[in-house]
Amino acid sequence: MTGAGEEQRRRIDGVLFDYGETLVAFSRPDAALAEAEQRILTLLAGASRAASGQVATSTATVRSVFDRIDREVVAHQHSGALEEMDLGAVSLRAYADAGFVLDD
Repeated sequence: MTGAGEEQRRRIDGVLFDYGETLVAFSRPDAALAEAEQRILTLLAGASRAASGQVATSTATVRSVFDRIDREVVAHQHSGALEEMDLGAVSLRAYADAGFVLDD
């Protein structure tokens, strides 16, 4: 492999694929999530249609959706499945089950 402007090729001794949680630990960014929750609440209040009447848009509602998505991700990881998870579809289902109808 060579970088821009390099003339000499470097030898590759190996390639490492990290399929998640083997080399890198992830910690939940609580402050960033709290900020995102507020932004999502604003978007939900203006852009969603209630599946059946009024839907409460609260931090607890958004957290319950996030928690469900987290649980589905963990279940997928523990399942041993090799295919990628469709996180967009999981998210849309979680929001729909919380009473929100969102566009794809």
